[in-house]
Amino acid sequence: MAGTVYLRTNCFEVKLEGITFKTKDFESLCMMDFLFPDGKIWASPPVVGLNVMPHPRDPFILLMLLCFGVGCVILRFHTGEPLPAPIRKFLTDERIHFVGFGIPEKKDLFPFEELGLTKSKVDVGYLAAKILKDSKYKRWELAELARKVLGIKRMIGLTEASSFERHEQIKCAICQLFITSTIAMGLIADSGTD
Repeated sequence: MAGTVYLRTNCFEVKLEGITFKTKDFESLCMMDFLFPDGKIWASPPVVGLNVMPHPRDPFILLMLLCFGVGCVILRFHTGEPLPAPIRKFLTDERIHFVGFGIPEKKDLFPFEELGLTKSKVDVGYLAAKILKDSKYKRWELAELARKVLGIKRMIGLTEASSFERHEQIKCAICQLFITSTIAMGLIADSGTD
């Protein structure tokens, strides 16, 4: 599912990879501490983008997207299905700074609050408002935040024509999640905070 997206902006170009994992395989990675080893502490917490969306062709399937740099893991869950314990443990790891966009609008899709992933901790608009000390950023669109924080005035996602229609929404979500993560990293780096 999803595949490759080329994101081109006036500031940079990047090749993004969307990779669908079977939930059981990702659970195994979480249990092995392969992603972020137990006991490891970083000077600044790693930023992982987090997004959820209904599957474009099946409203009973929820997609969770996790952005690790230029790679985006895509996991599928049945709507209302409880998260497996290893994935829940990963999502509640306080050493990781999870960041997303539009979290208040997605609270009915995913148990953000239950996992401690409140909008004030996770939503990039709230992060911008806190670091830039102005509450107006909570209401800004992603493109406005990208312009303010990263200097991006123009962006376009490119993909192979054969896969565009099938995965258009997912590829757009991958691009948005990468930009969200990049904004968060920029804000955190500029502020010198975690």
